[in-house]
Parts: sequence; C-alpha cells; structure tokens
Amino acid sequence: MDSCADDRQRSAVRQVAQDLAARYRRRRIDRYRRVDTAIFGIYPFGESREAARLASSDLIVAGIVGLKLLTPDTH
Repeated sequence: MDSCADDRQRSAVRQVAQDLAARYRRRRIDRYRRVDTAIFGIYPFGESREAARLASSDLIVAGIVGLKLLTPDTH
C-alpha cells in the first residue's frame, strides 16, 4: 500500500517540476518578446522614434545579453 502512495507522490512531484520548468521557459521567451514588440511595434503603429526611446530599448537588450553572458551555466 505504501508503494502506491509513494509512486503517486513521486508522480505529483515530477509533474510540479515539469510545470515549473515550462513556466520558466515561457518567462525567458516573454522577456525577448516584449523587447521585440517595443522595437518593431514602433514602425507599424507610428510611435515616436526619438533617440532616447530607442536607446532605452537598447539598454534593455544589453542588460538581458549581459546577464545571460555573466550567469554561470548550471546545466
């Protein structure tokens, strides 16, 4: 009887771990998507193309790339 309960618990823990991993991957993709939307949304929607706005987007991208390069690979 304990073996079935242990198997169900392991299965539940495995499912939670998979769900968390999927959420993490989506968040990482969303970061890039937001920046892309900001940069490429300027042209079709006629948003302001001031240098300060474009530089702000560039700083966000540089921050993401910098964090990616400086973070040690844990896999």
